[in-house]
Amino acid sequence: MRNFTDIKDISRSDIDQIITRTREEKKLIKEQGILSIEKILMGKTVALIFEKPSTRTRVSFEVGISQQGGNATVLQASDIQLSRGESVADTAKVLSKYVDLIVVRCFQHQMLIDFANYASVPVINGLTDKSHPCQVMADIFTIEENKGFLSEQNIMWIGDGNNVMQSWLEASTITDLKLTICTPKHLSPSKDLLENLIKKGGEITIDNDPNNAIKNKNVVITDTWNSMGDGSVNKENSLFPYQVNKNLMKKAQKDAVFMHCLPAHRGHEVTSEVIDSKGCVAQSINGSVNVYVNDFPEVVLQAYPQPTTITNPKITFVDASSDHVSGYWDFGDGTIQFTNFDLLTHTYTDTGSYEVMLQIESDSGCISTAYQTIVIDPDFLVYIPDGFTPNNDLKNDYYQPIVSGVQSYEFSIYNRYGQRIFNTNDYSDVYCQDGCSAAWDGLMDNGDYAAVGNYTYQMVVVDLNGKERTFQGNISLLR
Repeated sequence: MRNFTDIKDISRSDIDQIITRTREEKKLIKEQGILSIEKILMGKTVALIFEKPSTRTRVSFEVGISQQGGNATVLQASDIQLSRGESVADTAKVLSKYVDLIVVRCFQHQMLIDFANYASVPVINGLTDKSHPCQVMADIFTIEENKGFLSEQNIMWIGDGNNVMQSWLEASTITDLKLTICTPKHLSPSKDLLENLIKKGGEITIDNDPNNAIKNKNVVITDTWNSMGDGSVNKENSLFPYQVNKNLMKKAQKDAVFMHCLPAHRGHEVTSEVIDSKGCVAQSINGSVNVYVNDFPEVVLQAYPQPTTITNPKITFVDASSDHVSGYWDFGDGTIQFTNFDLLTHTYTDTGSYEVMLQIESDSGCISTAYQTIVIDPDFLVYIPDGFTPNNDLKNDYYQPIVSGVQSYEFSIYNRYGQRIFNTNDYSDVYCQDGCSAAWDGLMDNGDYAAVGNYTYQMVVVDLNGKERTFQGNISLLR
């Protein structure tokens, strides 16, 4: 019994056999129909466990099993007792008595490994958070079918350091492909992992600069940045310089192909102008695209002021593009407006971040798209009084700055000896009195009244744009 949990579970000869058989069966199906191929799964039942939803992987497995004469039983997470607390071990043992093969698509790689350890039938990885070997096998076949032998290709992975990238790294150790990984530094393979892969035969280069990494590449591969449900905004911000767009593709080899396993988030990891622009990209049935058929118009989006606050929410947008005959703006708040080929204004009615899109089209039908995030912050407000009179007359008895529009806040008061006598991280945008932790009541830590005189303060705040601001000054305490 052999499992297929990772690429490392197979050899180069296994890959060659799979590619050869796949190529032969595709030819037979095209020339003679589906009934012409050998039904190697005749009489076999395959369980497809899909903890994570799928479109392409599920359909591929179901159709493939059917074409090979087998029967597919699809089990969603909610369909089986795993979702109600049954152990993977028990599930694997029971299913092994009913089926001949188990395909697992799950969130945690350990769940797949547990299936492989406890099942008495082969287990195949349909995707985990660690790897996606079936996808890479499909990609390898597509490359060799469209571009020739792997040894003749110069392949770049760009974007997120995700599960598919991990499988490509493993593939480099058992094939003769040349692989460049281009990700942000914090998503790159660790030094130890890289050294280990190279020792195993991988020809791997790490280059964190997309404009340099893509030089001389004839295969460019990416994937969604939100793999496995990770929708981190900070993560996306760090990945935007790694977007595959027409300007980046121009720096690759002239005959370069772009590949994406889908689903794609247009405007994020890849622009529409690369993946599906009409008349500008020739797309094969295998998911690779050859660029370029016609020239794209040059799209340039400008916006100011940025960032701004809700008191000044009127943004000027400039269409500085060239070689376009039409286009439109999507301001990210539900408002669409045709471009006037110059500048226009738009006023936002609420705070927040808005993804603005400018899409233009040339006279040949080629589409180019640009994106910019517009930030409308709440007002940043700091008012620091210069004194107070804590004499219990219910008038100006407390000392308190008025603050709004900050991420963090620290306020301290010091006596003339430099000793801190009051400190708080609490703030308010309204004046509060008794019991408010943001205000000083004029008492020392020991409960004594502070002496009449001058004191100094220091306020350190981080505004909503992440900028640290420091304020210092004097306070007069009177009675």
